[in-house]
Amino acid sequence: MKTRISERHMLMGLVIVFSVLLVLRSVSNIFVYPLILVGAAAVALLPLSTCLPVLCFLLPFANIIKISPGQISLFTALFAIYVLRIIFKTGRLNRMFLLTAFLFAGYCLAVSGPGKIVVIVTMVCGFAMLREVTESDAYNYQHVLYAFCFGIIISSCLGMLREQLPIIESFSQDELHKIGHEEYAARFVGLNINPNYYTMDISVAMGCLVTTICTHKMKPIYMILFVVLAVFGLMSVSKSFLLVLAVMVVILLLNSIGRGGTAFFKLSFVLILAGILILTFAKEAVETYVIRLNADSGGDLSSVTTGRGDIWLEYIKTILKDLKILFFGAGLGNQLEKAPHNTYIEMIYYIGATGVALYLFLFKSSIAIKEFPRNILYYIPILIILIRLMGIGMFIQDSFWYYMALICLLLMEDKKREQIRNNNNL
Repeated sequence: MKTRISERHMLMGLVIVFSVLLVLRSVSNIFVYPLILVGAAAVALLPLSTCLPVLCFLLPFANIIKISPGQISLFTALFAIYVLRIIFKTGRLNRMFLLTAFLFAGYCLAVSGPGKIVVIVTMVCGFAMLREVTESDAYNYQHVLYAFCFGIIISSCLGMLREQLPIIESFSQDELHKIGHEEYAARFVGLNINPNYYTMDISVAMGCLVTTICTHKMKPIYMILFVVLAVFGLMSVSKSFLLVLAVMVVILLLNSIGRGGTAFFKLSFVLILAGILILTFAKEAVETYVIRLNADSGGDLSSVTTGRGDIWLEYIKTILKDLKILFFGAGLGNQLEKAPHNTYIEMIYYIGATGVALYLFLFKSSIAIKEFPRNILYYIPILIILIRLMGIGMFIQDSFWYYMALICLLLMEDKKREQIRNNNNL
């Protein structure tokens, strides 16, 4: 218990230190250097189990952890340090995993060319992180979840102040969405550059919170985080986020009904409070949602999917016409006139059926969870991701690996709780 408490206090201290440095970084470019130095020292010296929540906290800030706009985020260097420590740690990566990883990397290199070596290495590093997280018992799911949620919230608060912080505005700007002949609505992106990727972070965090609420006690902190994240997510005016939010609310309502009247009353009160906060802080977003949904009513697939339907059909036709692309892909990052906006299509188009088979086999090899939970509530975040991946391309996005690490820890949480109960009964 002492170790757990000290780790929690250490993380709280690190969150405060990084928050101060990130605020200072948003005021002056000079503070990016101490931010990177402190980040590198933390990832290099702290236990691996503490590094993951630190990285998850910093993930929503990745777009401003760079010297100037347009450059690669130095957050990637922190991830590289973390993975190097995993690789050089004795007994962490077994031979089968390494063999499969080299096979997949070699295939991607042959299909995509040396220009994509950084993308390939990052993907293999992501698999290595999953292997480490699922093999070790040292990682604390709650710490990682809290760190990720607070990182999203603090970064979103900075994003709201971008007009007062010119440096933030140079890295990230709200996206404008046309809602009329000469009318535009702002889509909030936090510190990201795209509202869909911004809400992907929020969707995964909220999905994990829903599972935690449904399988644990309905603690106030979980509900507060859920409501605050929901408000920020709605400010993005993302229809796909609205869809998964509706799914999560329905799941919470059904679960609270199953728990009894008290739980349902508490949840109803929280949802009413959430509605008030949404109408207070995201009224313009709600009005824009109404306009977008009214425009979609009675529309075709292209209208409902904001033009994605036509893009999907174009990619599907191209894949089916070219057997080389179907079986071996067009190469990582290569695309038609527009991005696929669909991870499933993206996978086939980039690396083909052969590459997808290797990818899934490597994914299976990287997951060392011995016993998966039987309670379907633990799979809510996976459902949320599967829905969102239909409208966003995440195949070569670095953040995908943090989502998977968090979900893996959640899946392992059930077994850990069972072991604790058994030990308490002895």
